[in-house]
Amino acid sequence: MKKHFLIFLALLSSLFSCFTFAMEEPSVWRFDVAPYLWAINMNGRNQVADKTIHISENFSDLFKQLNWGGMLWLDVYYKENLGLFLNGVYTSLSNSQSTDLISLDSTNNYGVFNAGLSYKLFKKNLNISSSNRIELEPYVGARYTVNNTNIKVVSTRISVSENHHWTDPIIGARFNYFFLTRWQFTLSLDAGGTNSSTDKSYDLWGILAYKPWQTTTIFLGYRDLYQVYETGSNLKKFEWDMRLFGPVLGIGFRF
Repeated sequence: MKKHFLIFLALLSSLFSCFTFAMEEPSVWRFDVAPYLWAINMNGRNQVADKTIHISENFSDLFKQLNWGGMLWLDVYYKENLGLFLNGVYTSLSNSQSTDLISLDSTNNYGVFNAGLSYKLFKKNLNISSSNRIELEPYVGARYTVNNTNIKVVSTRISVSENHHWTDPIIGARFNYFFLTRWQFTLSLDAGGTNSSTDKSYDLWGILAYKPWQTTTIFLGYRDLYQVYETGSNLKKFEWDMRLFGPVLGIGFRF
């Protein structure tokens, strides 16, 4: 599994290298940093060996299990057209379950990291007003997922770990609509994976943003991420068939 992470790092390195040729001209660069909160709900199933767990958790349930988490979106643009993006979500959850016979402690570390290159292929000013315009921004990249689970039997200190990592190539596009001087609506959709049955995903965003100041943006929206990943067989089988969805709230800063 380490090779998937190395492939993802190699992609990031190559993407950043595309921009180094013009660093002597800092005025042509734009940097956007946006921490955000994604109120995740989960619906799907997770199979390990011959055991399948059906999951239906809302945000309040997951929040009670949360140890810590972080979510961040980074954009870098060269001459306002060529872009590099990195979007990361990482959370650590813990839970305890007890019966008359046994007590279990479980910990899950889950992360999704999207990175890629984009280009504003189409721009058009609308006749409604000078501030109204639309943009179409296709992109390509990769989605790296880490899913590590540890289950411990409290009375015996015996623990079992399942660690899985995978990388999907992705292709998608953003549609941006700017209106009323300070407002922006963004719709983003991409699809990824290596086949249609055991490794596939999609990621859908809808964002409404307001810019109170020139370098600050407040945004509210919704994200829907669906992933299918299957590997191994029999006792080594692992299957992740999960939809993660919920509202998004964040603030962006431009440099």
